[in-house]
Amino acid sequence: GVFSLLDSGGCGGVDSCQLAVWTRLDDSAGASQIFCNWDLNTNVFAAGTVRYSGVDINNPIIGLECETGVGSVATAPSINTQKGSEVIWIVSLLRYNLIPKVTAQAENVLFEATSSSGTQTIELFAASSTFEESGPTGEEEFPLGTNSDNWRACTIALRAVQANIPTLSEWGLG
Repeated sequence: GVFSLLDSGGCGGVDSCQLAVWTRLDDSAGASQIFCNWDLNTNVFAAGTVRYSGVDINNPIIGLECETGVGSVATAPSINTQKGSEVIWIVSLLRYNLIPKVTAQAENVLFEATSSSGTQTIELFAASSTFEESGPTGEEEFPLGTNSDNWRACTIALRAVQANIPTLSEWGLG
């Protein structure tokens, strides 16, 4: 299938680090192959995929916001979401001469991908949480360790399929 670009941007700092978020709807019940390629001149890269069921196929994305920065904590921005939505946080960071490890604070770690070449290490991390109430998600912080790293953090909210709950009148209850 065809992927659509949701967001793309560089990490904070002088050195180049990119995070791009792509989406594709696939309503098949089974597994499907995912193909991607990168045509930019790149020393090192990391990639990950996430597949969700129960998402509204007509309007799946409630919101998406990203922040960039340099420091020992990556902060994903707060976005407004709806009751029953699934919120995903994705963090990309560039490190030098370090063993990478983002500390997860979210309830469900989806994936961690790391790639190194020479002195550069790219780490990609994703986590999610279900929001039972509508409103702001609040900022989500991901400690990166004691060093100052270039990072980009995104918050994405997915709209759940609305379930119709049957109701009974007073006659139906009787």
